[in-house]
Amino acid sequence: MDVDNKDETIIQDEELLEKLTKNKLFELALFVRPSEGIRYLNSCGSDLIIVARTVGENGNKSVEENMPCYDNRCEYSKQLYNPDEPDKAKPVAVTFGRFDLIVRGVSVNFHNSKAAELLALCIDRRGGRVNIYEAIEKLWPGRKCDDNSKRLYRRAAKRIEDVLRELGVSRIFSRSRGSCCVMSDSIICDYYDFLDGDREIIGSFGGMYMTDYSWAESTLAKLTSIKMSKR
Repeated sequence: MDVDNKDETIIQDEELLEKLTKNKLFELALFVRPSEGIRYLNSCGSDLIIVARTVGENGNKSVEENMPCYDNRCEYSKQLYNPDEPDKAKPVAVTFGRFDLIVRGVSVNFHNSKAAELLALCIDRRGGRVNIYEAIEKLWPGRKCDDNSKRLYRRAAKRIEDVLRELGVSRIFSRSRGSCCVMSDSIICDYYDFLDGDREIIGSFGGMYMTDYSWAESTLAKLTSIKMSKR
């Protein structure tokens, strides 16, 4: 649906609204009352921000605002983020044990093991750029850095971009010519919390880190050393 050209409509069926927004078929959700919009926002815990349009006495719509209007006027939501719960909207990277990326409570399936591994490598670098040569060395050990290997890297990076874009969280991954990285401030990660000195996270660390990947062993040694020093 082309939301830029669509007429405004009011959807009161919450189940239909949830289905449409989750499937990315409907990007503009209207509510009769602000309370309905706020309730939907809180129940989803997703990357939504309420943007309100109020109706003045002359019937003209006012300028859009970034918070809901507390009257019985029309309001709608855009798929951005919830400013009142910014961390709730962030994807969660799980690194202790097997690597996983969770978006709005659901584990992401990249349908490409090397795409998932490349993202894991970028998360391991915590914002540092991973160049194509390092990626090939880590993900395809023993292969020459030739055109075929570079094609595999580009395919994996493109898959990350496509999946994250479909999920509405493309902001967490940056790709440029010959390198890529994660925007570490845009995700929640147990590894980052550990490095930042979170006592609870450090205490819960059980000696496993991205267990599917051999290149993660050096980081595991660092984490183990840090935990031992805290005793």
